[in-house]
Amino acid sequence: MTVREDADLGAVRDAYLEAVAAGRRELVVELPPGALGLGAAIPASLSLADVSATGPADIDVTLRAPDGLCVLVGAGLAVAARSVRLEGIAFVGGPPVAVDATVADGVVLDDVTVLAHLPDEQTGSTIQLVAAGGRGAEAELRDVVVGHSGAADAIIGAFCHAGSWWQTLALERVAATATAGDAILAIDSVASLRLRDCALAAGQARTLVRMLVAPTEAEIAASRLSAGAAAFAAVIHDDPARPAPLRLVDGAALTVPAGELPPGFAGEAGEVAGATVDAEIAAAVDRARERVVAADARLGQRLP
Repeated sequence: MTVREDADLGAVRDAYLEAVAAGRRELVVELPPGALGLGAAIPASLSLADVSATGPADIDVTLRAPDGLCVLVGAGLAVAARSVRLEGIAFVGGPPVAVDATVADGVVLDDVTVLAHLPDEQTGSTIQLVAAGGRGAEAELRDVVVGHSGAADAIIGAFCHAGSWWQTLALERVAATATAGDAILAIDSVASLRLRDCALAAGQARTLVRMLVAPTEAEIAASRLSAGAAAFAAVIHDDPARPAPLRLVDGAALTVPAGELPPGFAGEAGEVAGATVDAEIAAAVDRARERVVAADARLGQRLP
């Protein structure tokens, strides 16, 4: 289906429910360039989920803006599906959870921006991904920017229902820091963790990466990470069967010397000043803000 204006958003949930009821394998929603939610009120949460279902619907859901960035103003998105794909979407000034995707097979966020989604005291993660298919799911975040946002828990959370796990969690060119929260990246259970060319700073969060259990394998490549020595990574439950270190490769740079890192890191890393990482993230947020304002100039008055 194609969304052309604010009023069309109300039909997206109906289209989802109809597609699920009809047993269709796919729902593709094309969004317009520009902003939705400035001219008229739109749902605070666009929910593509059946609350009576026991798990994600057996359908692949794609929301994309093929003709230019689409900005959803004052809204979050909740989707429960076999797979979810978001492309070319910015979430601005909405509820604490901007994206809530519960999937059986996988989720892709490609060119997604979150700006000025402020936390409350209870609501979980700004970008909340949940594996719920009773098997390993795949998650890929590429060209994602989170700025002027915080969370009660994490900026990016990859969680699991019982019997499910993340087979792969891959972040590429992700820039994020937090105005509040427990972690920048929180993970329940992942077999393979991959970070490449990311700029992440703990900011006001307590931990950069929090893991319920250690991954089976993990690689941090060509990324710049900023946190205090004790706040880089935390594993809540040690598992002797999963002793894999976080391997630092391809010029990964951290704000503390390798010898001061907590246990669980391996490889050689360069050093980078926290102010340098902060400046890189700020520049990425500024570029994202410029794109948002270019989509609709009125948004310049609503953003920090």
